[in-house]
Amino acid sequence: MGKLIQRKTSSYVLCLERGTYRIDLQVGKVYKTVRRQKNDPPDMLRLIDDSGDDYLYPIDWFIPVTLPSRAKKAIASAGACA
Repeated sequence: MGKLIQRKTSSYVLCLERGTYRIDLQVGKVYKTVRRQKNDPPDMLRLIDDSGDDYLYPIDWFIPVTLPSRAKKAIASAGACA
């Protein structure tokens, strides 16, 4: 059995597309990713959406962003991405 590659829980992505998920995603918003689960398809990304729960979305709808610690703290305290 191969090793499962885990994504850091502190990764952030910028939404570029939202498909039919008009309520749960906003283009231009930064979202926090969560660890991939064992059976997650490789072309999907698990993140905390605007519902406050983690869901899978197509990975090509997002680009990774690097945030300074001050920005991460501001986003977390505002509840912008749980």
